[in-house]
Amino acid sequence: MKKHIVLFGLIAVLFLVAFTTNKEEQNSTVIENATVTIGGAYLTFAGEFGGEITLKKMSATNKLGVAGCATGSLITKFTVKIKRQHKRVQTIKGTSYLLNKQLKSVLKELEIGDTFEFIKVRAQLPTGGNVDVVCRKFRVIP
Repeated sequence: MKKHIVLFGLIAVLFLVAFTTNKEEQNSTVIENATVTIGGAYLTFAGEFGGEITLKKMSATNKLGVAGCATGSLITKFTVKIKRQHKRVQTIKGTSYLLNKQLKSVLKELEIGDTFEFIKVRAQLPTGGNVDVVCRKFRVIP
């Protein structure tokens, strides 16, 4: 009888260990000192989700993409903050997934080490609903 109680206790402990998780930590990641929940729509520019981007890739791109949600979703509005070395931050707004002439010309003028970040980005789903889009900062490299 004593062996059965010990065996039952071990099985119960193994069951609890196997199925007990902290869901909040499991679904989160740390990006640049901020916790961001993984999942949902995220912005892609030249096939990248933030980080380093080459001048060649930037010049070959004329639209923004959205991934992580329904296929066919399109960016409907965004703001981009451009930070050049030793200059003021420049802000440009857009209302389409296609880059306007002003933004294209500013991006062509960027130099190595400059950064830009898309903020306040919204996308429209094929079903008609709107979602916020997660973005990361880009840094220009050679």
